Amino acid sequence: MGFFTDHDMSIEESVQQLITFNLHAWETINYDINAFENIPEKYQLGNFINRIILNYAHEAKCSVDEHKEKYLCTIREYFEVKGSDNENKFLRCMIKSALNPLDDEDTYIKKRIHINKKVKSFLHKSENDMYYDSKKEYIEAIINEYVSLPFSEREKIYFKEKCEKIYTAIQNCFWMRIKVQEKEYKICAYFLETDKSTNYNYLICSESDDENNKLISFRLQHIRIISVGKEHFKKCTKAKLKDYKKQIDRLGVPYIQGTNDPMIKVKLTEQGLINYKRWINQRPKFVGNFPHTDPDGTTTLIFNCSLRQIRNYFFKFGKEALIEEPAELKELFCKDFKEALDKYEE
Repeated sequence: MGFFTDHDMSIEESVQQLITFNLHAWETINYDINAFENIPEKYQLGNFINRIILNYAHEAKCSVDEHKEKYLCTIREYFEVKGSDNENKFLRCMIKSALNPLDDEDTYIKKRIHINKKVKSFLHKSENDMYYDSKKEYIEAIINEYVSLPFSEREKIYFKEKCEKIYTAIQNCFWMRIKVQEKEYKICAYFLETDKSTNYNYLICSESDDENNKLISFRLQHIRIISVGKEHFKKCTKAKLKDYKKQIDRLGVPYIQGTNDPMIKVKLTEQGLINYKRWINQRPKFVGNFPHTDPDGTTTLIFNCSLRQIRNYFFKFGKEALIEEPAELKELFCKDFKEALDKYEE
């Protein structure tokens, strides 16, 4: 197998590249492979790296050639730079100072990655490696910048092609056909929203362009786009979009389908109330002002959210939370706890 050097490279040749990952980059990439694919044993590391390079290299700050003019404008504010040679020296100096030097105390993992033809073609045509000591160093700069991003941004990069189709549908008010968990939907797509609790991205949409349409949300990862048609749906007004944002803020991005669910009453013990204040991940918002604690030390909270959110959030409370209303949700909790107890008693 060949390896990239600073010499001219044949695009057709099959090459592998030895990449050095610091521990943070290695753990983040393996986490993302697991999160985005759910089949890490069947998904090669090289496939993932190739996809990230192709989807992110043009936007990455370390791709100097793509952002050259912007960087030079910043430099010229502080220096009088004349001539391309001097400019390139400044840019190279800026990049070298931004690269994290290898620390002997850190853990580094070296892996040989197969570089596919599309990435080879991009690297062959790109002039970004002139600001680095090698193409290897440029690839590592892309990877290190990628892993420094929040999970929600990394998810959008990985699913870039899917996001672009969604943005096209939103911008042009095109109906979309999607498939989620073997069920097909024809939807009006309104926007992508990040859930603050989980950092997952959700597509906010509806199955009708009627004024009283019901909002639904789908995890970006779980969506398979069947088609983006040329048939237009009625454009959503700014006022309506603002109202949708309020619904999302009140109910939470994953749970906006629950607007028609009944009011929910939950009684918390003293420890349950402490847990509710501490455990903020996917925590539902209660209705009204915070109630007073009853003489027996319990506090009852009222929620206007989806039954699914209450089930997901309060099940881990165990005996510290009691569902009082609605009856069907109370019975569901009772059934779940009994089934768990049966497993332990076996």
